[in-house]
Amino acid sequence: MDEISPALSPLPVAEDEDVRLDLEYPLPGARLLHGAALAGFGWVLAGARIRAVRVECDGVVLGRAEIGFDRPDLARLTRSFPGARPGFRFTCRLPERVTGAVD
Repeated sequence: MDEISPALSPLPVAEDEDVRLDLEYPLPGARLLHGAALAGFGWVLAGARIRAVRVECDGVVLGRAEIGFDRPDLARLTRSFPGARPGFRFTCRLPERVTGAVD
């Protein structure tokens, strides 16, 4: 298998809201393999409830992240979002052919 660096971007479905999102893993510039399994995690906050986080690669939706995990390490950020559970994680399979870099 050839190594690739896919363009990977989790996107909140609530696109009309002011959203703060951080993909903590995989790290930018990570080298990944065509057709390989991919796992990642991060956090997302918005003024409205997040309904879903899509995982995309080169415009292809690979799946949705599991959302709603507690992140005590983000207590300073979540103070203004009462009841926030901003953590997300995902596992998906990369397409056989992709191009780009982890963003």
